[in-house]
Amino acid sequence: MSPKLGTVMGKLSLVNGIRQEQVTNVAAVKPARAIFQRRKKESLYLILEVTGDPPGRERIYDEMIRIIGEEYFQARGSVTAKLRQAIGAANSFLLQENLKSLPHEQRAGGVTCAVLREGNVYVAQAGPTTAHVSYQGKLTSFPESPLAELTAEEATPLGFKRGLPIRFYRSKVGVGDVILLTSGFLAQQASPEQIAQAVVGQDVDLALANLEELAGEGAASAMLVRVAPVEEKPRVRREAIVRRPVRPRVEAAAKERLPRPDRVSLERGVSSALKGAGDFLRRLLPEQEAPAPDERVTRPRQPYRPAKGRRNLWMGIAIAIPVIVVILVIVVYWQQTLARQAHFDELVAQAQQQIALIGQVDEATARGHLLEALTSLTEAEMLWPGKPEVNRLREEAEKKKDEIDRVTKLYWINPLWEYSEPGSDPGRVIVSRIDVYVLDKALDRVYKHLLDDTMQALQELDVEPVLLRKGDQRGPIVVGELVDMVWAEAKGGRLGSNLLVLEGAGSLLEYDPEEGISVLPVGESDQWIQPQIAGSYKGNFYLLDSALNQILRYEPDYGGLPEDYFPASGEVDLAGVVDMAIDGHVYLLYADGRVLKFLGGEPAPFEMTGLYEPLQNPTALFTSEEAEFLYVADAGNDRVVQLTKEGSFLRQFKAGEGEAFDQLKGLFASEQYNRLYFVSGNRLWVTNLPSE
Repeated sequence: MSPKLGTVMGKLSLVNGIRQEQVTNVAAVKPARAIFQRRKKESLYLILEVTGDPPGRERIYDEMIRIIGEEYFQARGSVTAKLRQAIGAANSFLLQENLKSLPHEQRAGGVTCAVLREGNVYVAQAGPTTAHVSYQGKLTSFPESPLAELTAEEATPLGFKRGLPIRFYRSKVGVGDVILLTSGFLAQQASPEQIAQAVVGQDVDLALANLEELAGEGAASAMLVRVAPVEEKPRVRREAIVRRPVRPRVEAAAKERLPRPDRVSLERGVSSALKGAGDFLRRLLPEQEAPAPDERVTRPRQPYRPAKGRRNLWMGIAIAIPVIVVILVIVVYWQQTLARQAHFDELVAQAQQQIALIGQVDEATARGHLLEALTSLTEAEMLWPGKPEVNRLREEAEKKKDEIDRVTKLYWINPLWEYSEPGSDPGRVIVSRIDVYVLDKALDRVYKHLLDDTMQALQELDVEPVLLRKGDQRGPIVVGELVDMVWAEAKGGRLGSNLLVLEGAGSLLEYDPEEGISVLPVGESDQWIQPQIAGSYKGNFYLLDSALNQILRYEPDYGGLPEDYFPASGEVDLAGVVDMAIDGHVYLLYADGRVLKFLGGEPAPFEMTGLYEPLQNPTALFTSEEAEFLYVADAGNDRVVQLTKEGSFLRQFKAGEGEAFDQLKGLFASEQYNRLYFVSGNRLWVTNLPSE
């Protein structure tokens, strides 16, 4: 028989390389022991990482740990389903906190949860945290690739998006194996091999000391769980055990009460109570045995029968005990129902009061009242799901909030093409008349599609849509990795308007629908370090190299020496730029939501104003010389934001239904035809672009 598994646990928290006595962002949570419920033996271990100022962060850690513990042990279903529900609830809490905060006060979160159950460990992650599990001396890291290599969708932090993507893993564990949960910083400081050497085969204290040395002078935290055998304890008669329900045992977290038992739990409780009462009475009732024999009596003995009154007393007790138990359970449930109803009514009243105030205040204050109302309604929904008054008030509050936020719902969104090959990751999209080009940098391919006369669907063609791919022989070169593509107009000496595709080895591949693909050498391409984004204006070709910290501008022959766009290389920091658009001015979109505007290499006036909900995880930027407005794909908020070219917010587009905007990556707005073409997930889509 395999030994029962127990654990030995240790925690580590470092601030500027100094070990802290209190570790507030890690916890081990075990289920409550209840009279009426039997649970499988399992433990939940978790680590949180929340950005922002230290004041108030401990409260957020306590609340998120409480939410995850309660939601997990209250939920039903598989381990992964319960982990998904628990992390989703913690994400909703942090999202509500951010909605109530100013942009610079908002916090991003990461979490790793590990559940040890029957010789298996189940890991669930969201945001920038890592886990390591050893099995039979081999350490496996989750995620398996470095955090920096996660896609933007996979790395989405807690607190900014509903429908948060969660990563799941599973591994076996046995005696002597370890489970290590770490913050993102520690994973960046140390390689998996160094971590394995530090913890595998070591006792907990020594392993933590090794991790402390690896972390150096940074801020890091970790939880180490070592699997150990548990000695068998002698069995004790069940009758001798008096069990009382206890609260969840939570380490390093605020100890809040668990949710009240639901109706199914109460029914099971009543059943167990009745069975227990029956067993108790059977032990109390006298056994029907004859008295000791009397040697002087020779006639046959008659069986002993208790007096009729005594028998009636025992029967009355047998009936009364289960009745009393049932009455007590009903009374408790009734009291809990009344308390829940009172709290529910209070939350609904608070929401109604907040909604009533919006007509008496300015727009910004009214939006704050609506956020408070939606928070109260969310709590009411969790307390008592499916109530029509909550749904009605939520619809009213969201409609009024959409009016303030200038949300335009798009109900007609048509999928044009699905890129279903494994590993596909389409991004950049360009439209020229009926030609549609899509760049897939993951597979190093360019696709070409043709629109029909409506501009709302693709023509059905017998030819393969792949126009160009890595490994193709084109003229004197073999095509390497594809960096970016851009549409170049017939201006500034160019004879035709064609597609330009930047190839990693330093060539431009020019596609002419009549002539095919030709190779254009680019001057001083051997000086590039990290070519990232391409652009074009009046026939000139622009290349943003983030490592050079410069934008190089090539005149239409492209073979000559480039000109530096910025007068001095260090004046503008290009680290973090995710996209570029040019209409004479150069617009740069940063991952943190900033947009900078330049003219002739010098800063130009641009200030983003009027947007209450800041950009979160922006992925694409579009404008052109012909376009009147600036468009930003905001993947973190599932929307496309429309701005003036001076930065004033005009409106935002969201899907009226469905999830077409939940993984935005590429964007092209045709104001002439009122069409918006975009890439989301692994699909190309089109929707109408409503006029103002």
